[in-house]
Amino acid sequence: MNRNIVHLRIPDFNTAIEELRRPELKRRPFVLAQTAERSVIQGVNSNARKEGIREGMPLCRARRLCRRIHVIPSDVCHYREKHLEIVREFGGFSPLVEGSCPGSYFIDVSGTHRLWGPGPDLACRMEKDLSIKMGLRARIGLASNKLVSQVAANCVGPGDLSFIFPGNEESFLSPLPVDFLPGAGEVTISRLAGFNIVRIGQLASFPLDMLAAVFGRNAERLLRIAKGMDLAPVLPTRQVPRISIAKILDRDEIDPGRLESALFQQVEEGGWNLRRQNRCPESFRLEIRKLQAGDSVCGREVG
Repeated sequence: MNRNIVHLRIPDFNTAIEELRRPELKRRPFVLAQTAERSVIQGVNSNARKEGIREGMPLCRARRLCRRIHVIPSDVCHYREKHLEIVREFGGFSPLVEGSCPGSYFIDVSGTHRLWGPGPDLACRMEKDLSIKMGLRARIGLASNKLVSQVAANCVGPGDLSFIFPGNEESFLSPLPVDFLPGAGEVTISRLAGFNIVRIGQLASFPLDMLAAVFGRNAERLLRIAKGMDLAPVLPTRQVPRISIAKILDRDEIDPGRLESALFQQVEEGGWNLRRQNRCPESFRLEIRKLQAGDSVCGREVG
């Protein structure tokens, strides 16, 4: 039986939620960030994006690009609550709903034809219900796997559906730029450009041995996704408790002692929060953002 995977993507999810709470924000550019000048932007709306502002950009740089930018502190708990509400809403159509991050949802509707009708009709109905009940518009992709449905959704605007018939995955991906592939970052795209590969079809037809010389074991995965092959299942969302602690330094700092002091303070604060909530962590992640490098992020997870 062919799989039917629906992907619904809500552009700029967090700022869209803020616009629902404060409709007057729809007419002005705004970003989600702390008010300190050295803060990093966590979200932008469409008006701010037109001014060249992006997530991960230092707030001071965003102010230079657009002096009338409006800064709003992020309300992560509210965004998470709305995200889970959407997951529950989609759960009425299928038990297999994956919402790995707010604003991005995969729903496996395989075998629901008799209950809900054809896949394209069901996908449009889900988006319509989302618009009526929550006031949010989503891009819709429908394909036989998660990879292609995600790319298909990114090819259309909010409220539109892109349906890729089974067997046409590779021909659909072939003319698209390589940066449409999920997980293809700047480094990967730059290395592919060294082979004069700018389209997904060029990557799909490239010899594996030549690609492996640059990408190693990752070369096989690149060829597989370039051909639209993805067997990953839709995994129902499970709520994982997290504690997040962030600190923005007042100025640029290279002194190891001062940096270690700031890190130790965060570790102590995290340990105190864990003891207060009587929790034991399975893993932790340390993330360092370099403001001078724009959106450069260094991170490492320890489990």
